Amino acid sequence: MTESKTKVAIAQSCDHPGAKPLPARVCGVDTRTRLEKTLAKRGFEVVGETEAEIMVPPCRAYAKDEELSVCTDGLARVERQLVLALRKDVDGKVAKYLNRNISGWVTRMIMGTSIRPNHTTLFTIVLGIASGFVIALGGESLGAYWAGVIGATLLQAQSVLDGVDGELSRLKFQGSKLGEWLDTVSDDLSNLSFFGGATYVATETWLQTIGTAGIGTFVVMQAILYYLLATVFKSGNLQVFQWDVGSDEGLFARIEWMFKRDFFCLLFLVLALVDRLEIAVVIFSVGTIISFATLVLQLARGGTAALK
Repeated sequence: MTESKTKVAIAQSCDHPGAKPLPARVCGVDTRTRLEKTLAKRGFEVVGETEAEIMVPPCRAYAKDEELSVCTDGLARVERQLVLALRKDVDGKVAKYLNRNISGWVTRMIMGTSIRPNHTTLFTIVLGIASGFVIALGGESLGAYWAGVIGATLLQAQSVLDGVDGELSRLKFQGSKLGEWLDTVSDDLSNLSFFGGATYVATETWLQTIGTAGIGTFVVMQAILYYLLATVFKSGNLQVFQWDVGSDEGLFARIEWMFKRDFFCLLFLVLALVDRLEIAVVIFSVGTIISFATLVLQLARGGTAALK
């Protein structure tokens, strides 16, 4: 038996004293359409006034648990709070304190344009792929050091702007399965390009061997994950996987932010700046091999159910 939803209707006008005319759009979305979609996402059934149990003024907006009014709070504050509410609880510390501040600003700048989330994802793919090509081919013209710094900067830019597509999709209700897959592919192509370039220019044979092993392992691991995403989870979002890394109260839970991609991309930039890009190759390769071993053990112990 399905649980009945609370029926709400959107009033024709605001009842606030001295209410100003509603803006046509809030964060790039028609004001009434935004409210209808938000109410539906929050579990309400939007109906006509004669059927409604609750009436909602058309100036209402919701930023997570905060109820706002365009009439009394003003459009600028409402839009600011809606953008701030896009931050995720699962963000790592680098994403929380650095990346989201930049990506949120970019999102706010372009939310009123016709730019869609997938457009920004394609742009980040270009940035990520360019990072490896700059490292691999830029040494002759830029010098190995500056090629590494610019390549790592492009990877960090990809990591920062990688948040814009998700922010736009949630803000403008433009999420899609294609967008999920493009976002995942963006990160993976960026990783492969960056470390492919760094391995290509490595002068030591042992470093080339480690880098090649890491890249090969990464390709195999992601191929398995992509297969599971497509056939089991029916999603393009890698965050649906639950990695077996200990309890929520254990040591790993306290340092988990250090194992997230946002932290590593910034770390790799720092390593490039101090001319130690080879350490980044080792970290990537060792981390990938450990992750692959963890995945295989989880699947061996409990099959795909162990990842849910």
